[in-house]
Amino acid sequence: MTSVLIAAFVISVVSRAVGAPSVPTPEQQYRNPDSFPRWSPDGKWLMYRRDASTVIVRPDGRGGRRLSGVLGWFPGGRIGLQGSRLEVYSADRDGTHRRLVTRGEAPVWAPDGRRLAVQRYHDQSAATRLVIVEPGKRREHLIGQPNCRCSVTDDQPVFSPDGRLLVFSRFVDAAPDFQRFELMVVPARGGKPRRLYRGEMSLPSWSRGADRIGGMTFGAKRRPRVTIIPLKGSPRHIASGKGGAWSPTKDLLAYVAGSSIVVVGRDGGEREHVFSSPKASCAPDANVCTHLSWSPSGDRLLYQAGADIAVAELGRGTSRRIGTGGEPVWSPDGRKIAFAGIGCGPSQGIWISDLKQRKVERISNHCTITGTSGPDKIDGTPGADTIDGRNGPDQIHSYDGDDLIHARDGEGDTIDCGEGTDRVNADEHDVTQTNCETVARTR
Repeated sequence: MTSVLIAAFVISVVSRAVGAPSVPTPEQQYRNPDSFPRWSPDGKWLMYRRDASTVIVRPDGRGGRRLSGVLGWFPGGRIGLQGSRLEVYSADRDGTHRRLVTRGEAPVWAPDGRRLAVQRYHDQSAATRLVIVEPGKRREHLIGQPNCRCSVTDDQPVFSPDGRLLVFSRFVDAAPDFQRFELMVVPARGGKPRRLYRGEMSLPSWSRGADRIGGMTFGAKRRPRVTIIPLKGSPRHIASGKGGAWSPTKDLLAYVAGSSIVVVGRDGGEREHVFSSPKASCAPDANVCTHLSWSPSGDRLLYQAGADIAVAELGRGTSRRIGTGGEPVWSPDGRKIAFAGIGCGPSQGIWISDLKQRKVERISNHCTITGTSGPDKIDGTPGADTIDGRNGPDQIHSYDGDDLIHARDGEGDTIDCGEGTDRVNADEHDVTQTNCETVARTR
């Protein structure tokens, strides 16, 4: 009996030494779910990111169309497209009837849709500059920068609610001796920019009267604090905390302090509302509430609390969890919230929460899975996946759903399609099971 055990152990060791290469764990594979939902201005359509492209669908998930190079929604329900030479185009929702708007990157529109700001990089001056464009009048205003032997980057442009002003962040780099951040403001019709604050402000937010800015700045040892900066007057650090978002209809500023959402008045003094819930806590040990967004009517707050998404209602003084995910965004009428599920798995895809009916529905259930350069064991998800196993001899199991499997790489792949209606692009070296409905082979 002892000799049998020793022999078995020797065989096991030898087989490990001379056997097939080790299979990477699934965590080493690239798994990308649908993400970043954005509503159209009229709320009748939704776009979201799928890999390097964009899918545009109705809020019920129907009428889908997939496009590349989409920048986002433009005024009037058109979409923005990025050209190969950094041109910015507007187009119909299906990508047709393109019109050249300007040249640049990262376009940001004014609320009235008459102007937009874009970034342009200038090689000669090593500067990234902001340009305010008026497409209707075919005019451009290049925002001035300091004349120095340094690199200057202007970014994070935000138009005021009335569209008259533009606030932006400026970084001046004269390394290694001198670096500084500044918060600047400039008339949207063009003019000389003026410094509002010497320092960095993350995600500046305009008050409804366009007379002050709120946001997160950084104190000693980069400790975050909430700061209010009036256009006329001195900045005021009102609390230790993160975020800072002004209500679109009231003189209220919301921010995160510890494990709570705090709402204060115009000058940041007395607290008007405080929201804290064990089911939707912004505890520091969780993924802190980095997303604060007011409803269009200004009576509710949408926020991220760890993996939870919650809504606080000012009138009732309560908050409730509406789902698990990230990147939540209000519909234009404030009745629904779209968000992305977490990772690839049971909660993957784009979800929509109907606040009135208190129901949550998934409108996409897709994950793109790409193997490593070696042999992989790739397991699909319960949704409709795109599986790329074109590197190395892979074992692919697509689970269920209507999947697309790429395996043309000259290697001997084994493919089990599982349930659903699947399509496989394979070659002569691959072995496909009988449950693969459509197999297109090349030699």
